[in-house]
Amino acid sequence: MTDIDSNLLELIDLIYAAAVDDAGWHTFLERFSELHGFAGAWFGVMHADHDLSVALRQDPASAAAYTEHYRSVDPFVDAVLGAPRMVGLNEDRITRTDLVRTEYYQDFCRRFNVGDGIAIIARSASEGPVVALRAYRDFEGRRASPEDRKLGHVLLPHIRRAALIREQMLEARSTKASYAAVLERLSAAAFLVGEDLRLRWSNRKGESLLATNGLLKLQRGRFGTPRPSWTDGLRKLLQDAVDTSLGKGLAAGGGLRLCANPPDSDLLLIVSPVHSESSPWRQHRGLAVLFVIEILGSAQPATAELCRQIYALTPQEARLAALIAAGRSLHEASTLLGKSQETARSQLKAIFGKVGVNSQVELAATLAPLHLFEFHP
Repeated sequence: MTDIDSNLLELIDLIYAAAVDDAGWHTFLERFSELHGFAGAWFGVMHADHDLSVALRQDPASAAAYTEHYRSVDPFVDAVLGAPRMVGLNEDRITRTDLVRTEYYQDFCRRFNVGDGIAIIARSASEGPVVALRAYRDFEGRRASPEDRKLGHVLLPHIRRAALIREQMLEARSTKASYAAVLERLSAAAFLVGEDLRLRWSNRKGESLLATNGLLKLQRGRFGTPRPSWTDGLRKLLQDAVDTSLGKGLAAGGGLRLCANPPDSDLLLIVSPVHSESSPWRQHRGLAVLFVIEILGSAQPATAELCRQIYALTPQEARLAALIAAGRSLHEASTLLGKSQETARSQLKAIFGKVGVNSQVELAATLAPLHLFEFHP
């Protein structure tokens, strides 16, 4: 392997290191400039709320002057920011003869020692962020060359892919934070269980339940119950769910009821595999989720507001749906709501379409458990 090959591979390694740590872009710019004789460089990512700007050896005074005025007269800006994907040298945009006559060259480049350079740009609104790299040599330094262009073409796909990886990681972190926030707002206790069946994460409701309820406890990091048969049943459900997450099984999950004495404070345990490709915790394989619902007396009917939030019902439809879920007939519900049965029947048809059911029995069965997962602000 030649020195050129090893240097190029080093730069590519630095690019992908920067994909997972923004501080790495400065390291990349330093090595890139050192290897190819650039006096300064700038790297930027523009996308949604994940913008990034990294400058190497840039005089603060030059940066301020450029932002305040010289950007507007920079002959290369339109080419860099308007191109879908390109590697360009200064001479691709403007001839040397024309460049030296510009205000940008005479007042900015001369003053701040900005010489000939290269631009690498990848822009695609449908595929991800806009990525730009500009590097320049000293004002009196050597001109950009076809070798610079060749280098840019080699680095372009790697820089673009690294930016996409960065974007995906930021979105994953954001999704994980949002997902955890949702779990925190559930009225049900929620736990994540790992491949070894030990607890990995719990929402606050789960922590409270473990501290106050005698039916479900942690025993050396694993869930246990007062009865060996319950413990065995729960651990089998968890193991089956973990196996499914690992691609070793097909179990979709299951439920188990722990009966208390008195019987009005039972626990309903619901276990499900966590599919890694869609999970915010996708870096961890073999996870199962355990929801624990405290059954305090008879089940409460689904609230109208929850029906409205989940199924995008109108306020009138939501009130009707909640009454049907509570076991009311259509006639009873229409009377309670002060509307004709024909109007109620028309609204019920619209509710069926939004919820995806075909009968009042199916509607009641679908909506009745919703109160268990009601959000609390």
